[in-house]
Amino acid sequence: MTYKKIRQLTTVGQSWNIKVRVIRIWESINFATDELMSLDMILMDEQGDTIRATIWKNLIDSYKPKIIEGSIYALSNFKVQEDARYRPVKNLFKVVFVYNTNV
Repeated sequence: MTYKKIRQLTTVGQSWNIKVRVIRIWESINFATDELMSLDMILMDEQGDTIRATIWKNLIDSYKPKIIEGSIYALSNFKVQEDARYRPVKNLFKVVFVYNTNV
């Protein structure tokens, strides 16, 4: 399988395959309601490029047991979206897990 580099990802529809290390995982909480909103991660490829990834709360139970901070994963079947509000890394985009994302 051929993997793309993080810097090659765009929002233009394509079946992306990336190989990345999960370098940080955290839960995003709505402080007004104390409700879990998402599980977020920083992913890094072999070139050292980084991107944020988001797993929305309705999918957390499916993916959280499979993902360990510091481990390397091949990811496919995810969406790439503009990361307009919150950018913990220097990347205009973010990876968003969907119901059929492969880890």
